Amino acid sequence: MFPTNCLANLVLIALAGVALAQPVSAPPVTCEDSLVAKVTVTPKLDSTFYHQSQSSYHWWIVENEEGNLEDTSDGVIDAEDLLNLEHTANLVSTHQGEHSMEFCEATATTDGAVLIFAGGMPAYASSLTVELDSKRNFKCSFSATYPGPTNPLRSKITKKELKLKSSGFTGGTRLYGWISVTFDEIDTVTGASKSHKIEGYFKPVLQHKQP
Repeated sequence: MFPTNCLANLVLIALAGVALAQPVSAPPVTCEDSLVAKVTVTPKLDSTFYHQSQSSYHWWIVENEEGNLEDTSDGVIDAEDLLNLEHTANLVSTHQGEHSMEFCEATATTDGAVLIFAGGMPAYASSLTVELDSKRNFKCSFSATYPGPTNPLRSKITKKELKLKSSGFTGGTRLYGWISVTFDEIDTVTGASKSHKIEGYFKPVLQHKQP
């Protein structure tokens, strides 16, 4: 099980690391989602991913030529660095080049849940946040940080679909689902636009709502 708030902290640490590595960086991408959509409950939803178990170290832990582990962030390996993180998502993103997003953190809220998808660090510093309410409405927000300067960018969600195996958001239970989100990334200076897509299955354990 992915530890509570670990993924969110991982993303923040990752983005901070990118910022420190590059003296000049682009501002985060802002995102607009004006689409009205509801979650589809599909009890028979299934995927081979649901029946597999995969994990990996934090992205900053790498194996050197001698087969030993190295910490590329501070050079010191401690207990947290050696945690095996469960792959709770199997999404593919085409943003900045096709890559996998292996992690989903899910937290119950007062009337729904919040899902945060991420993965692909250190090469790909982006995340997709999905907010669900008690009436099964959902909103999406894409965020990305670039290692170098760009014109100010904004994103606009153009298509989205979300399926869940069940409708409940009870802390401690595993949430099985599938998501597909298409969005345009727009250069606010030149007006140039490029479409991207994030799609795949996920199975996080729903964390209890925040106090």
